[in-house]
Amino acid sequence: MKKMIIKNLQWIIFAICISPLILIPAQRWSQGQYAPEQPTTQTPEQPSAQTEVSDDQVNAIARAQIQIIQIQQKYSAMLTEATDDKERQNVVQMANEEMVAAIQGEGLSVELYNKITTAAQNNPELRKRIYRAMQDLQ
Repeated sequence: MKKMIIKNLQWIIFAICISPLILIPAQRWSQGQYAPEQPTTQTPEQPSAQTEVSDDQVNAIARAQIQIIQIQQKYSAMLTEATDDKERQNVVQMANEEMVAAIQGEGLSVELYNKITTAAQNNPELRKRIYRAMQDLQ
């Protein structure tokens, strides 16, 4: 039963977290601006739905994503318990550092991670590949 709940929770979190990793500056949290900024125009550097992603990259994204979900859960509770702006800033900074370390620990740059997860938003097949890789790791 616990495994089933975890799988359902992972699916919900995956749907939320497949969006690009956005490192939120601590001062935005302290100012109550929790929504991440969205780009208004697409530049040539931004990925398209046609971005080619290798199986190794998909597996690295899946491993990093699982770690990021765990980090977000851990720091979400800490953020809720924070009593002042300085403490919230510290929690956000620690979470961001851990997420970057998780991504880099899987052999990816934050830029590549963002590129692939952004492409997955517009590419259902890529999104399925990442989700299947995450399921295989469970």
